[in-house]
Amino acid sequence: MTTPLVQSPKISAACEHDVLLKLDNLQPAGSFKIRGIGNLVQQGIKQGKTRAVSSSGGNAGLAAAYACARSSIPCHVFVPNSTPKFAADNIKEHAAGVTYFGENWNAADTEARRHLSEDAIYIHPFDGQDIWNGHATIIDEVKEQMKGAKPGLVVCSVGGGGLLAGLILGLQRNNWDDVPGTIVQ
Repeated sequence: MTTPLVQSPKISAACEHDVLLKLDNLQPAGSFKIRGIGNLVQQGIKQGKTRAVSSSGGNAGLAAAYACARSSIPCHVFVPNSTPKFAADNIKEHAAGVTYFGENWNAADTEARRHLSEDAIYIHPFDGQDIWNGHATIIDEVKEQMKGAKPGLVVCSVGGGGLLAGLILGLQRNNWDDVPGTIVQ
């Protein structure tokens, strides 16, 4: 889904430059994660996969559940014990199974991988070419929304690096390699 690109008057005034915000929080699953995970699910289905297994403590699990529900394939998400009940409940709302396992994401991910088989799409929260290709569509949309004008800077937050990798791919394929970026952790 194309999301709005809007000016932030407050941030623009503080920076003394026009600052535009890409509102991917308005995606159906609530974050940019659906772009990459949705693309991964579609690619997996094209390869004959009939179910999905994911690990996440939040947004990636929700995106996996949403993408799989819309694609009519079952999904199971392994979450660490620290995952709040409301996050697991949000995942379950999209008919995905949820299993709590381990004290951190690494433990939950290890358990998720134990449940893979030839028919399953493994949905990593941030790593993989299909995920990065999906995230790259953010830059495609920005270029269209800016009517070809080039931004002076791209700023993003970085957790696992999937969004950053996708934005770099998008910048490259739109011949915006020279647009500087800033990472916020």
